[in-house]
Amino acid sequence: MKLKVFVLIIITLSITMECYTQDYLAAVDDGKNWGFINKKGDWIVKPFCSNLIAPGFNMFSAYDVNSVGLFFDGFAQYTSRGKFGFININGVKVIPAQYAEVSNFHNGYAQVKNWKSWGYINTKGELTIEFQFQFAKNFNDNLAAVKVKNRWGYIDSLGVLIIQPTFKKANSFSEGLASVKFKGLWGVINKRGEWVLEPIYDYIDFFVEGCKDKTRWSLGVYK
Repeated sequence: MKLKVFVLIIITLSITMECYTQDYLAAVDDGKNWGFINKKGDWIVKPFCSNLIAPGFNMFSAYDVNSVGLFFDGFAQYTSRGKFGFININGVKVIPAQYAEVSNFHNGYAQVKNWKSWGYINTKGELTIEFQFQFAKNFNDNLAAVKVKNRWGYIDSLGVLIIQPTFKKANSFSEGLASVKFKGLWGVINKRGEWVLEPIYDYIDFFVEGCKDKTRWSLGVYK
């Protein structure tokens, strides 16, 4: 059986996973289905799905039947009949396909949607934070950005609003800071919701250097 391996894709995925998952697996198409191999070329998850979910922006809608995503924190998304669940690195379906949309696992949690609202599950598949948000982001620095009534705030791992939803847009925390959009302009807040940089910028963004979460900020033009 001749393996059809997309080298550029695998290199890209391997780099991504070494930075963010530590699972060190690469997706491979055997001509019929996709599976995952380790660095030695051994099958960790034998080919079983016809489609590979593209990473995109970390959120997906389920259109393909029997598709699989990349591994993050030991789990990968899969779809079945238009719903999402998760498999482990042994290819076992540990969380049944029951959600309209999901995110990848990150710091022990994944965002899941029940067709109307978003909530959070843990790696056991337990619903730890009820379905209640318009949108929800990953937990970073023990806080997660959530959208409530068209405004963004931040919750802790118990689902308690630590920073009230007052922002038009909100990014995840990194090293105790997060960029947020307030009244049309961007600023930076700390984990108490206090302004570290006043909202006077056209934009504020950040990027992570390598795999060590070294954050650098880029500031927009002052108005």
